[in-house]
Amino acid sequence: MSIQDTVRERFEALSERERRLVAAMGATFLVLLVLGLGLRASSAADAREAEIESGREALQSLLQSQGQYRINAARLERIEAQLETNDLRLSTFIEARATRANIDRPREFRDRTQPVEDGAVLAHYTTAVFPSMTIEQLYSLLNEVERSEELVFTNQIAVEPPRGAASGLQVELTLVTYTLDDAE
Repeated sequence: MSIQDTVRERFEALSERERRLVAAMGATFLVLLVLGLGLRASSAADAREAEIESGREALQSLLQSQGQYRINAARLERIEAQLETNDLRLSTFIEARATRANIDRPREFRDRTQPVEDGAVLAHYTTAVFPSMTIEQLYSLLNEVERSEELVFTNQIAVEPPRGAASGLQVELTLVTYTLDDAE
């Protein structure tokens, strides 16, 4: 006797009420099975949709970054071109910018040169000491430096209050420019 025959005999031995309960239980099991499979498929579809949305967001971010990348690449090319031809003397540059900002000539200049990390580029620092200037003049001088198209950057600013009979701030302004190391 097969299992199928055994199940059929036992089912037929049940009362009408018990048969309805077994049928209802079977139908309930099938409904739950179908719902479970549907939920699982829905969850898988939702997970896939989330992956696709994440990919879309990453692509959108990449497309938005593309413009900034091109701007940065153009800046880098401009700086590299300036680096190759830079022969700026910072002391002359500072004097010219100070004159534009209506500031007296600096009292002294201190220069130093050192290689940048990779050694192919040299950093040239010049510190200019201004014995007396107002905060407005300092602001004007810094704007003159920043508006310059030259390859020059503000490295450090030291400001001391007036001493004794001095009437303005003593300012030490350090600028830096870069050149290729000719020894390389």
